[in-house]
Amino acid sequence: MVPGDRGPESSRELPSTGYQLPAYVVSTASGRLVSITCLEFCYTLAAKRMKLPVMTTFFMCASIGNLFTAAVNLVIQNPDGSSKRAGADWYFFFVCATVTTA
Repeated sequence: MVPGDRGPESSRELPSTGYQLPAYVVSTASGRLVSITCLEFCYTLAAKRMKLPVMTTFFMCASIGNLFTAAVNLVIQNPDGSSKRAGADWYFFFVCATVTTA
């Protein structure tokens, strides 16, 4: 074996990232559809005087969640730009955070 040669697995082709595109499209679409449905449901059931507070609370919760994600990503970033938690660890952290707050 030649130094730096990884053997037979180095000759295999890696799958394209295009395989992930349908998963991202479905995930994004489902998130938007659930979000819109939840907001419409809460808005239609709210009393006339409560419509603004209901929408404000909904959007504030979404903003706080986005800020939390951004803060976590800043904290777990290495100086070279890579993440201290990569792959499944990153998702598992947010799953635990979601379960803890629910």
